[in-house]
Amino acid sequence: MQHAFYASNKYLRNKELPQSVIELNQHQICGYGAALADYTAARWLHKNIKEEAIVAYFDSTIAMSEAVKQGLGIALLPCFVGEKSASLDAIFNIEKGMPIDIWLVSAAINKEKRKVQAFFDYFAACIRSDERLFLGVS
Repeated sequence: MQHAFYASNKYLRNKELPQSVIELNQHQICGYGAALADYTAARWLHKNIKEEAIVAYFDSTIAMSEAVKQGLGIALLPCFVGEKSASLDAIFNIEKGMPIDIWLVSAAINKEKRKVQAFFDYFAACIRSDERLFLGVS
């Protein structure tokens, strides 16, 4: 699952489009709150974006994307969240990427249960059908 930086036209209307991570520090950035502090994207932001550039913290990527749609700033979102909104534009991907694996875990005792297997088969097919959203924008 890849991530990219997203902003709305409303936000970008009066601002220059950032071309690098360094330039992001000159913009309003939406950060991840305490509930998502261990999330890979949150750790990346903490390491690469100055604290003073963060204008708000969110404990939900959906809430963050809604704030970005309203013009609050720029957010590092999973592509499957950012790409499904017509009012958000991908600014750029992280140069070296930020792959995050999606794990589905079940107790070994459930492995042979038809309902559990049906769920795994269904979910895997859903991910494959929207592969572009999970792999990231180009």
